[in-house]
Amino acid sequence: MGMELPSPTSPALARPGEASTSAAPARAPTLADGARQRALELMQHKSALESELDLHFATLRANRSTMATPLLTPDGFPRDDIDLFAVRTARVRVIELRNDLDRVGDEIKRALEGVWEPVLAARAAEPKERAGRDVDAGGGGEEQVPFARVDGVMPQSPASQAGLQRDDLLLAFGPLSTVTHPTLARDLAALASATQQSQNRDMTVVVRRGGERKSLVLRPRTGWGGRGMLGCHIVPYRP
Repeated sequence: MGMELPSPTSPALARPGEASTSAAPARAPTLADGARQRALELMQHKSALESELDLHFATLRANRSTMATPLLTPDGFPRDDIDLFAVRTARVRVIELRNDLDRVGDEIKRALEGVWEPVLAARAAEPKERAGRDVDAGGGGEEQVPFARVDGVMPQSPASQAGLQRDDLLLAFGPLSTVTHPTLARDLAALASATQQSQNRDMTVVVRRGGERKSLVLRPRTGWGGRGMLGCHIVPYRP
């Protein structure tokens, strides 16, 4: 998803009841602002790397080859039914791009930590009663409502392995819900941040499927055979 990261101090992250006025005085740039800009630049670079990777895999498919297809005949001669130079070049570049993606992913994670650590630290100091209401949608506190819908799930993807299905309605995505982020239904940018922060770590996703509420364990990761770390398409939910 091509989503823009909100600033940690933007109105999109304001809690219910917090005042937001257009006449607020201008503030000086913070370290979190710099980390946010760096994360956006890295995400754009990551998208460009993934696009180039797709092109090289297309070259391999056009030559009916994979990263492991033999390039010699059983007699030990170079094959004449494929473009050997194109296949070799594509394989080398795929390896390089995969290494670049791993490196950029680590840099994005560090940048996002710089964006969200001040916000999370402040919220960790708040009373725990609210957190209890966020988790238990039926416990008499503020109710979680759907903010996004799963529009598609790729086979063998992290989303598929977690049990996500098309038309599942998202109630919570890791620490995110409409209780903690009231504007989440209008701006799903925070999902990209939560995904990056949870790379290769389990996170809880709560969905509504039919009339049933389900809690799933999702582990975002790369290298599963497709683009992105989830392998699903998430769109805003409109009741």
